[in-house]
Amino acid sequence: MFEKLSQIRIKGGPFTNPTYMQLFSKPREHLCLIYGRNGSGKTTISRGFSYIKNPNSFTTIQNCSLLDNSGNEIISPNLPNRVFVFNEDYIRDNIQISEQGLGTIVMFGLQGDLQGQINEKQSTLDDLNDRLNKVNSKLELHQDRRSAQSHLYFEEKIQTELRGDGNWAGRERQIRGTKTNVSVNKSVIEKLVKHRPAAEKKECFNDFQHKLKQYSQIRNESSHITADFSHIDYPVVQIKRIKSLLLKKIENPELTEREEYLLSLTPHENQKLYQIFADESQISCPVCLRPLSTDDKNHVIDVITNILNNELDIHLQNLQKTSLSVTASAPENCKQFTKEYIAVSDACVEINKQITYINNLIEQKSNNPYNPIEFDDQMLYKAISSYNKSIDVLSSRVAEYNLAVSDKLGMQKELTELNAFCGYYEIIGDYETYTQLKSLYDEYLSQHSELTKQIATCNNELLALQSRMKNTNIAVESINKDLCMALYDKDRLSLIDKGGVYHLQSQGFEVTPTQISTGERNIIALSYFFASIRDQTPVTTPYSDEVLIVIDDPISSFDRDNRIGITSLLQTKLEEVRKGNQNSRIIILTHDYETFFDLEKVCKMISQGTKDLNKCILDKLSLSTYDNKTPSVYTNLLHMVFEYAKSKSDELSLTIGNTMRRVLEAFSTFLYRKGVQEITRDEYILNLIDNISIRQYFRSKMFRLLLHGESHFEEQAKALNDMEFYERFSDLTKQSLAQDLLVFLYLIQPAHLLAHLREEEDVESHLQSWEQQITTIVNDKAV
Repeated sequence: MFEKLSQIRIKGGPFTNPTYMQLFSKPREHLCLIYGRNGSGKTTISRGFSYIKNPNSFTTIQNCSLLDNSGNEIISPNLPNRVFVFNEDYIRDNIQISEQGLGTIVMFGLQGDLQGQINEKQSTLDDLNDRLNKVNSKLELHQDRRSAQSHLYFEEKIQTELRGDGNWAGRERQIRGTKTNVSVNKSVIEKLVKHRPAAEKKECFNDFQHKLKQYSQIRNESSHITADFSHIDYPVVQIKRIKSLLLKKIENPELTEREEYLLSLTPHENQKLYQIFADESQISCPVCLRPLSTDDKNHVIDVITNILNNELDIHLQNLQKTSLSVTASAPENCKQFTKEYIAVSDACVEINKQITYINNLIEQKSNNPYNPIEFDDQMLYKAISSYNKSIDVLSSRVAEYNLAVSDKLGMQKELTELNAFCGYYEIIGDYETYTQLKSLYDEYLSQHSELTKQIATCNNELLALQSRMKNTNIAVESINKDLCMALYDKDRLSLIDKGGVYHLQSQGFEVTPTQISTGERNIIALSYFFASIRDQTPVTTPYSDEVLIVIDDPISSFDRDNRIGITSLLQTKLEEVRKGNQNSRIIILTHDYETFFDLEKVCKMISQGTKDLNKCILDKLSLSTYDNKTPSVYTNLLHMVFEYAKSKSDELSLTIGNTMRRVLEAFSTFLYRKGVQEITRDEYILNLIDNISIRQYFRSKMFRLLLHGESHFEEQAKALNDMEFYERFSDLTKQSLAQDLLVFLYLIQPAHLLAHLREEEDVESHLQSWEQQITTIVNDKAV
């Protein structure tokens, strides 16, 4: 199982998004050593492994999974039981030191009569696991969305067939009038395939498009359209009279001088003359005053009578009366029915054109009444007939529109149903395949559930049998042996079993909880941790079950006196785990560089080299492979020296000598290809310091004695040898050496040092202050 482990995927805490981290890059790697400064996410990672063991352990962890080299999740019913995490949470939850003692560790002795039952139960469990593995293989195939043998493949395909503007979702959006397409889910799919349409596919799509066009026109309308759709009657009588008047011929008479004069008078004047000449007593002409005979009077009366009853005037009056006043126009509120409205409008234009033509003929006849005019009224007749037909079509469309406005909800419901029919035809073929594959998948899930229950029951029964084989004496003996190894004294601290309750003794006397240091408490916790792992395997074959062990900061917080001892204890325990099962994997995290190098040495001893070891750096929530020459390592070491130079950190005091050696060696090797002994004597390098007195100060400085020893940066310094440096110098002297070292680097390569310490505050002011201290010392000596 764990031989497949390559990486983890974690989300929670500072890892706001799923984050992948490569723990083992090669199959032969069994150990992973991770360095991460405080705040880098180290604790969250260890809690991620605790989440795998128990998902309810941390609410801050949303998910954490073990992945193989292909990115597939490692799944096994036994997985949670085979993951063991040692961190501050483990110590808090498992080590309670009180007046009543520690919690009981129970290990029963071997009992031969139980072995047969265990073997039989194990055989049953193996068979169940084999069957479960086969079912899992089938489930994996069905869970692969890329495989055409998976129901998920067809589920996704069906959803794609329904999504999009041109598919069911887009059409439904048009019906509802929403901005975005309607979502597609399983419920939608089930509704679409529930009823088979009576009509064929093509008919359903055509019917939908036709009704959608109608619905789009009235979607936002709430009132009916009213207009005059009555016919225009053809003016048969009027046209007949117009034709008659236009064809009538009026004679053009020849007039005497008197007739022309009388004709020039107005009808009123002629009427007055008529009365004068009709008077029998009138004997002279009122115009020329000459005498009038009876014949003259009668002739004048006849002429005036003809003038007053002139045929031409009557003809002209009749023509004027027969002018056509009929005009046609299309209803303006019907323009939305473009095709029908244009047809009516065109017919109106033609009618008005023909009426204007006829009225122009009447005017022409009035201007020249003596010439008859012929015309054909068929064009007017055709125009009126065309209008009446077009207005009927427009009236029908408006009536249909008004009906649709009255029943918008009914039309929307009908469109939804038609769209469902179209959606049915879009997916039915793939849906039938989907249901077949889904049925198979459900069957495999049922088998998986049943087998999982049987395995859980069998596991519990097996664990119950195995727990009866444990022996408490072995647990106590094992823990006491670990305490002796770590503390270099079998009597300094030991556990005494008193009726199942463990009491702590030191030098043969019981001690109270307040007399136990944090470091000693943590040594007990680490011993308990390994004992609890060992408890789950038979006495004769410890650590034989494959396990994943995660240890977070096992040394950094221990007492200085116990540093070497706890390192030795770790080496022994991890080596036992490594030998117990080749599939077991070990992950160790630390925030301390010195511990990192110590543990690297331990891991090398366990694996007899570096092939089984993967070293990593955790920085800014990202895990990368550790390189002995990587600048981030050198930068971190410089930060440590700068921190100690400022504040004499107790946490760094133990290892600061080794840290300074690594810094000076890295600086001299990488920048000048020189050893530590040469760099403070090289005239070219020393001449980079302008002040001659300070130059001499560093030339005589004993860097080569204080900082040069076994440690070699590229060969990974042995941090455990730093104890001599710790014992020889006081904290104040070590702080002064740290300040001198930084000033030396600053004076030679200021840009280099400032670049590596750019995250620190007030770097230059500190460096200049320490440089001034050196200047003061040099000047005092000169005086």
